[in-house]
Amino acid sequence: MGPTSPGLKDVAKRAGVSVKTVSNVMNAYPHVSPTAKAFNANFATLYEQVAAQRVRPSCLYAADDDAREVTAVGGWINVALMTERLTQGSPRALVHYPRLTADWRAEATRVRDLLGLHLDPAPEVTPHPVDDFIDPDLRRRQPGWDDSQVPQFLQALGEATFRALAELADHGDSVERAARLDELREEYRTLHSDALDLVRAHTQRERTAAVREVRRKARESARQRAAASGEQGAQPSRRPAGRTPEQLRARVKELESSWIPGAVRGRLSSLRRRSRS
Repeated sequence: MGPTSPGLKDVAKRAGVSVKTVSNVMNAYPHVSPTAKAFNANFATLYEQVAAQRVRPSCLYAADDDAREVTAVGGWINVALMTERLTQGSPRALVHYPRLTADWRAEATRVRDLLGLHLDPAPEVTPHPVDDFIDPDLRRRQPGWDDSQVPQFLQALGEATFRALAELADHGDSVERAARLDELREEYRTLHSDALDLVRAHTQRERTAAVREVRRKARESARQRAAASGEQGAQPSRRPAGRTPEQLRARVKELESSWIPGAVRGRLSSLRRRSRS
């Protein structure tokens, strides 16, 4: 196997930072923490060190990150469609995010007038506190699907959902737009159901393995605690000390002389058999 590039987890582990920090640096995210800024200065050196060790045969954007992108897109579609459904019939206004960050005053004024809101301070006030944190570059994702690992069918559903909501934002509610959004919700529901069916067996195996691992760790932890307290090898008795046949027969007669609820009958039968042995 030839040289391979390290993954985000490899670089994050070597640098002692989170995977999110590495992702922020690589994507030139404008709002990064001091930790990320300090990491950025040493990124090239760290990357070379990890690559030299061939820590992991994966591309720089590892499969884990591709999976997170798919989950993020699917989650956005689900939340967007369900939010639209739950707010139907209520006073509402949809806003285009690029328009909001490009000219928040115009969008705030439109929403205020549409819904009859009172904004204090008003959008017309200059300078305004909102000016300090509205930034056109304030976004988690850049528009477009270039170099995206999201499957084509999910991209298509995301695009269709975006266009349907954009129509709603620009032109308001209508029977036709509501019907189109219902179609998209049903399409997503079917897609989600099919995906669960596809991975059901795999998920069950993973769940079973996880349960076994948790139990193994619990047993190991219990053994370590017992060893630390000098009680290693001492097994607590699950049953009380054995009784003599005479004691068992006496207990049976005692129970038979009293009212016996159904839940105790099985236990009494067991005692009777033991008393005869």
